[in-house]
Amino acid sequence: MTASVFVSSTFADLERHGLLVHEAIARLEYNSKAMEFFGALPETPKEECPRLVRSANAYVGIFGMRYGFIDTESGKSLTQLEYEEAQAMRLPSTLTHK
Repeated sequence: MTASVFVSSTFADLERHGLLVHEAIARLEYNSKAMEFFGALPETPKEECPRLVRSANAYVGIFGMRYGFIDTESGKSLTQLEYEEAQAMRLPSTLTHK
């Protein structure tokens, strides 16, 4: 089974950076996952994001100046929820700031 890496970032400001990371992951012959690759999903983004992180073998967080979409219930961005899930799962993680 091929390892998968969940790539987390805000999309509007970091799209180019995210694409470069996805390309690098593909060159390593790993699968990359990110919310922007999925169309309509059966659950809310707040439910789907952590599920997708849990299905990955590693996590890459790309952070910039935007906080991203905020879940009204938790008051946290989806990017923060993804990061917290990766840390709770103790996934090997790489973080970078643009």
